[in-house]
Amino acid sequence: MTVLPPHWSTIFTGVKPAVLILGLLLVVISGCEEATTSSPYSSRTSVAPLQVETVSLEPVDSTVVDHEYFGQVQPVRSVNLGFSTSGLLTTLSVEAGQDVQAGAVLGRLQARSLEETQQALQNAVEESRASLQRIGEGDSEMERIETRRQIDELWMQLNTVRDSATFPESTETTANKRRFDELESRIRDLDGQSRAQMNASRDQKRNEALAQIRDFEKQLRDIEAQLQQTRLTAPFSGQVTEVYQQPGNTVRAGEAVLQLQDRSSLRVYAHISRELARQLSKGAAVPLRINGEELEGTIESIDPPTTAAPALQRIIIRLPSSDQESGVELIPGQIATIKLQQQQTVDGYWVPKSAVIREIESSWSIYVVELRDGERFVQRRYIDVILSDDDRILISGDLQNDDLVVANGVTRIVPGQKVTLVDSAADKDVAQEGEGLSE
Repeated sequence: MTVLPPHWSTIFTGVKPAVLILGLLLVVISGCEEATTSSPYSSRTSVAPLQVETVSLEPVDSTVVDHEYFGQVQPVRSVNLGFSTSGLLTTLSVEAGQDVQAGAVLGRLQARSLEETQQALQNAVEESRASLQRIGEGDSEMERIETRRQIDELWMQLNTVRDSATFPESTETTANKRRFDELESRIRDLDGQSRAQMNASRDQKRNEALAQIRDFEKQLRDIEAQLQQTRLTAPFSGQVTEVYQQPGNTVRAGEAVLQLQDRSSLRVYAHISRELARQLSKGAAVPLRINGEELEGTIESIDPPTTAAPALQRIIIRLPSSDQESGVELIPGQIATIKLQQQQTVDGYWVPKSAVIREIESSWSIYVVELRDGERFVQRRYIDVILSDDDRILISGDLQNDDLVVANGVTRIVPGQKVTLVDSAADKDVAQEGEGLSE
């Protein structure tokens, strides 16, 4: 218990309690006013609004979406070459990386017996053709001589009878005339028969010689077909990319000996979505990136979907015909990045990436500026992200056209914070109205 000094007791003696309580209240109120006046957080001092940049939401109903797909550079023609028969590989005249022309012989199997048979048949054909040339010259010479002798004898008889037939008319003369006619007829018949026989003989021998030549030539074709199976030839011009066998190896029928590729005509093969494939057309230009270099290809074909991959379709892109034309070294096996654009129907708004806040549990939000009682405040709105571009995001949610969204600096803002717009005429009007009211 506190004891008052003697003089304080004298002062308060006779003072009514109510007056005393009133004096104490005045002292307390006075002290509170002084404390309030000296505080830096006095209600007379207000925090300045934060200036923010905003964007006005404009509705978007469709947009172009960029897609990247990957394909592989491949030649139009690429084959593994081998023999159709088994045998010993005796010759291989090419190596990997070598260019060859169509029809060039690249390798051979052992075929000595076939080559000897081929040579013998070729000699037989030449001899038969020479014999054919001689038919009618020497073989029928004796026949012509004998026929000529018989005709000469008949002509002598005919001359004798002709002299007798010129005498005056008599029985003998008449007989001689008949004899003359008979001899003359025999001469004609003999001459005709001789010619027919000689022609028939020549035709028979010629036909026999021709039949023999045809038989030899058929055998030659059979031998050539067998020899062809022992030769490895290039079906088209290209480059040997792989060599799997070496001379001295025994190879089986159908076994790969080397790989040949036609590198003069390259394509990019890729699979894309069916939705995107429907927006493409044959002959359309397609931007590509290969080995870090940009170039342009042309869609050559769009294959229909398959049962194995019904959601995808294969496209084939034709590349420039030469490295000089494209400016890029094109090699089969390279990976090509294909850049395609798709027109997509959407319902949302574009905002800068800097306006979007990543929340926990994969949720997203933005700050929308609202006007209340002549002042602007920010409120958080949760959104859905439809798609993302390089520097902007397409969003949807509880939003309205022309809503003002804070464009950047969102990390320094809290919900409910008072803000002003940077270079905003509307805020200047609001401020002027506030000054007028204060006056």
